[in-house]
Amino acid sequence: MTVCSALPAAACLAVVSMGPPPVVAVILLCLALASIGAVVAGALLVAADLIPEYAGVAMGISNTLGTIPGVLAPMLAGDLLDRGGCPPATDDTTGARAGPACIDAWRTIFIITASMAVAGALVFEGMMRVKWGGGFISYRRTRDTMLRPLMPARQAEAGQHSP
Repeated sequence: MTVCSALPAAACLAVVSMGPPPVVAVILLCLALASIGAVVAGALLVAADLIPEYAGVAMGISNTLGTIPGVLAPMLAGDLLDRGGCPPATDDTTGARAGPACIDAWRTIFIITASMAVAGALVFEGMMRVKWGGGFISYRRTRDTMLRPLMPARQAEAGQHSP
């Protein structure tokens, strides 16, 4: 999950630093969005894995905290574009704000996006090292939980596994 959080940061920084042709920039940003999809898929399972007793409460808190950037980001981006001297879009079909005056503002927006992705990866890594609920999640505990329905009743009760 950390790698999938770092990919959007790398893509944003590549777009900002290299100034690639538009086709390459679109491909990089599509790859970044695809990796964000992998992050979301993994993040939905973290609460249930780490603290199954409080998974509902943990998901509620994480969803609330995760929604705040989605509300604030468009306002921040619009403000940065306005302050950067980027004129409002006049073309009603695209709504894009582009032009020479906008380049520095968009560069700042991409750097903030990359910083947020790296911060998210670091927070996730830190959270995985904290002792939650009954202790660290181990491979054996995960394996036991997953295999219990497949084991014969006696082995499941005794906690034994067949090789």
